Amino acid sequence: MSFNTKTTSTKQNNVVIQDNNNNMLRSLLRFRTPLLQSSHSLSSSPLSTLPYLISHLPHRFPLSHSRTYATNKAAGQLNVGRIIGNRTVAPEKWHHIDAKGKVVGRLATEIVALLTGKHKPTYLPNIDSGDHVVITNARHIVFTGSKVTDKYYRWHTGYPGGLKKKSVREYLETQPNTVLVNAINGMLPKNRLRKMRMRKCRIFADEEHPHAAQLGGKLAANTPSVPTYTK
Repeated sequence: MSFNTKTTSTKQNNVVIQDNNNNMLRSLLRFRTPLLQSSHSLSSSPLSTLPYLISHLPHRFPLSHSRTYATNKAAGQLNVGRIIGNRTVAPEKWHHIDAKGKVVGRLATEIVALLTGKHKPTYLPNIDSGDHVVITNARHIVFTGSKVTDKYYRWHTGYPGGLKKKSVREYLETQPNTVLVNAINGMLPKNRLRKMRMRKCRIFADEEHPHAAQLGGKLAANTPSVPTYTK
């Protein structure tokens, strides 16, 4: 009698697992509308359609429930025109800054203000309502004093004796964008919005950049001028 009871409970568990799998696959089919429009019909056993689903799902389909950049509720492009409190989220503009002859620290403070949206009267600290910034001529930025030779960027590889360092001059010769990226990233608030704000910062070593359409269209904005350093 106990054997029959165990067998019955095992069968019930298998049925529950089967139902859960069927519900999961049916919800997956409802979520991806292109699959419903195909000639492949959902049979009575949805598990038979699993190879078909795997082969037809796009590569960017989020298999996990982690929040990505496109679905982040704090993203500015998802909140444009939304009224939060007594403020309306303003649309994102595009700014162009020529970094030639500009001091790194003073230039970074102006860029951070544009990325965070603090130059707007509708600034919200919990919404990424900042603008896009295109910086050119990052190779020709200026450091005051003797920082070009005396200032070092240090990091550790994690292995014993793995302390590394690189001077500003070496970075300007090999990776000129890194100097400005480190300055801007260090001035931004350390929260979940920092990655989204850094994605709006586009730095180029020379004058060439692929954003002429954005800077010359309706989204272009009047960028405040940053004073040029003179000795």
